[in-house]
Amino acid sequence: MSKKNACTIKKTILLIALFSVALPLASCMHGGRASLKFKKMEYPASMSSYLYDKNWKKLQYGNQLQFIKKVTVTRKVWGMGYSMISFSKTESFDQKLNAEIKKMGGVGIVNVSVSTRGCSFNGVFPPLAILPLPGCGVVTVEGDIVKLK
Repeated sequence: MSKKNACTIKKTILLIALFSVALPLASCMHGGRASLKFKKMEYPASMSSYLYDKNWKKLQYGNQLQFIKKVTVTRKVWGMGYSMISFSKTESFDQKLNAEIKKMGGVGIVNVSVSTRGCSFNGVFPPLAILPLPGCGVVTVEGDIVKLK
């Protein structure tokens, strides 16, 4: 094997190694970012299974509180560059939650959870790994609307 062929083979192997590392890392650049706030909640909300009344007495889910309905609110958030650049404003879920609690005649919401997942097109590897496109995430807030027994 000539020196010229050996050099070409080394360059090809190096190039393949570089792309096999760089492309997966570049594909991770897509995702969403946002801040969540619940500043305008008109009803108590708790990530636990209880609420407090006006005298700070604990009202337990299943004892003093009765389940009415599970509520789910979902929003998409956008970002770019490992989510360092955010295209989403501060997300407010309280308007939808307040409306649902009021509509159902509830006194609050318990077992609140917040979860996130990437949008399906974030994983489309070849085009997104090369192009500097924004990505998104889906934020879901769930909880159980309750009323007094």
